[in-house]
Amino acid sequence: MTMGATMRLPAMLACAGLMLAGCHSPTSATSSESDLDLARTCWPVASAKALQNKDFGIADMGEIVAYASIVAKAQPGSALITDKIGKVMGTPLSDADKKRLSTNLDTYQTQCRARFPVAAGTAAPTLPSDPVDRTLWCLMAATFLDKAMQGAGKSDYPQKAQVGRVLRTAIASLDKRAAAAKGIASQADFNAYRDRQADALFANRLDRVVAACPAQ
Repeated sequence: MTMGATMRLPAMLACAGLMLAGCHSPTSATSSESDLDLARTCWPVASAKALQNKDFGIADMGEIVAYASIVAKAQPGSALITDKIGKVMGTPLSDADKKRLSTNLDTYQTQCRARFPVAAGTAAPTLPSDPVDRTLWCLMAATFLDKAMQGAGKSDYPQKAQVGRVLRTAIASLDKRAAAAKGIASQADFNAYRDRQADALFANRLDRVVAACPAQ
């Protein structure tokens, strides 16, 4: 099973950081700023801070994607959430915004993490209790993170073995009988089910989801 979405990850992550990342043009971070406007600022800030980390891993990527997801969920249309995230992460910053943010990274990072505890990793993920749903979440989160890290040129990231174990465990745990009991009888049924679950999954930080998944 796949996420069935064109994530454009190499293009997305080739743009990471203030010299490489993109989002909608951000506004100044203030206490009165809307969550959406601040999230537009937080995505490139998190990218730039992550690129300063010599041990860039899935926690860094999880924070980046979490901010981009907030912006993506506000976009109109019925496109897959992963495609919307790709669009958010693929829209370049202006030179003026690059310069402004580059001189205030630490300040913006503090504000972003205070406003969005899920993206900051201080709030625990909310995984579904249903075993089929939970297994699919683990599969999608591990798949997305692995592709994102590879797209960022980090094919040997520190948590690669852990993510691989989660993937293998999730694939082995998928139960066709349980899925059929949920009304999933065809590929079309599965695609619709997967897309609904992806919308819920991306309200969480993906690396925290992966950390809560079984890995054998």
